[in-house]
This record gives sequence, structure tokens and C-alpha cells, in this order.
Amino acid sequence: MSVRTVLVCVAAALALLLAPAPALAGNGCGPSGFGFVVPDRPLGFNFSAACATHDACYGAPWRERAPSHAMAKADCDTTFLSDLDLVCVTGGRRVDRCLGLAREYYRAVRTWLGDLAYAAAQL
Repeated sequence: MSVRTVLVCVAAALALLLAPAPALAGNGCGPSGFGFVVPDRPLGFNFSAACATHDACYGAPWRERAPSHAMAKADCDTTFLSDLDLVCVTGGRRVDRCLGLAREYYRAVRTWLGDLAYAAAQL
């Protein structure tokens, strides 16, 4: 696990513990108030729309998306990765670096911190 991933996880855990549940929905990339750790535009790649779509997916009732809570979250996260990859491929510059960042963002939402954020958004 990279140092960046560890820092993202620590910041996300702190935000989840300190922020009320409603603040977790629709806040862009990363937990509310911690955009400096998980920016919407890392290294100039614009992940804003993908993060907004991911937030909206987390906020939608899971039963509307899949037969189980876990499957609904996995679907949100897989769609998130596809959206991030599309940003990278259509951006046309430093695609490998962008795809690496996309994988880091995806890995972060697939951790227990992503599980906590999903559960909080479902309340």
C-alpha cells in the first residue's frame, strides 16, 4: 500500500468520525472537508464529475441498484473506476499516470473506509 493511500485512509477515517452523516453525500472527491488530501483535480486530471456521480450513487437506495447492499456498493465503485478511466483516456496526456491515480481512488473506496462512507450515505 502506498504512502498516499495510507494518508487518504487516515484522513477519510478522521472525516467519517468527525463529520455528521449528511455532510458525506455530494461533497466531491474524498470525505467532506478533506479535499486537500483527496483533491477533485489531482495533478490536473479532472475527477470532479466522476466523484459527483459516485457520491450520488452512494446516496441512492441500494435496493434500486442491486439485490444486496454489497453488490450495490460494488456497482457504484466499479462505475466510479470506469468514469475515472474515461477521464484519463480522453484527457490525452500522461494517461499512465492518470490511470494510476484512478486506481488509487478506486482502491480507497474499496476499503473499509469506503464501506463506512457507503453505510453513512444510506442512512
